[in-house]
Amino acid sequence: MKKNRLKIVILIILISSLVSCGIDDFYFLPQVPDHPYHFHLTLNTEAIINLPPIVQMMNSYQFNLLRPSYVIFYRIYISDFNAIVDINTPEARSSVSPTLQADFVTFFPFTNPDNHTLVTHDSTFLGRHYYELELDQENDSDVFSDIVTSSGGIFTINFQDIPGIIPTISFIDPILEEEIHINLMRHSQRANFAVRPDDYFFFYTDELVDETSFTGNINHDVNLRTGGIRGEAFVSMYLVIRGSNPVNFQPVLGKPTHIGIFKLPHDI
Repeated sequence: MKKNRLKIVILIILISSLVSCGIDDFYFLPQVPDHPYHFHLTLNTEAIINLPPIVQMMNSYQFNLLRPSYVIFYRIYISDFNAIVDINTPEARSSVSPTLQADFVTFFPFTNPDNHTLVTHDSTFLGRHYYELELDQENDSDVFSDIVTSSGGIFTINFQDIPGIIPTISFIDPILEEEIHINLMRHSQRANFAVRPDDYFFFYTDELVDETSFTGNINHDVNLRTGGIRGEAFVSMYLVIRGSNPVNFQPVLGKPTHIGIFKLPHDI
């Protein structure tokens, strides 16, 4: 009888020590399934994204605790590939840029829902020079964040193959009941590097591919093609749900989903 009591006491001590070591500090965020219902691409110019409300993908306690939101990470690739086609095979990605294909392979274990490889920090993306997409502050970009997080909805990323047309994300504001267009912008004031050209829009320009733009602390979000023709540029994007650990205030990320690869329009 005493031995059984001793075993119970030891078990209680072990459980208490495990909990105090931080097992209860592990938080899990969901992944948006890579399914045509959620992601519909038209060649390399448009993506229609049907995002579920995050609050409906997890329990309300963890939602209020982690305060998650949708985040998009991107990287630009300079290329000589000039075609309006679906870029969804290893051959097509390699045609755009061998580095694009290498990045895709690196991220695949994280995006694959069949395994348990998790993104533990933003550094997973930063290590491959993927940075957080921003929205034009001249528009009410906070509205986008609030609507996506609380209500979900249908959103369109549009890279029209028309010179001078700024790529945008658009959605229907459920309160105003009107379509809102917000310009997409490269990583800017929070970055530890300078962006050239400094208007931050997703355009192919001579300055974007100028080798002098890559000296020092400039254009870390761009993979410069070495040699050959540099007549085009593409951007690859990943969507991920990110929150904040309430204990250590470190980022908490779900498994990312690859949105697609888009061709940048030329500036005028």
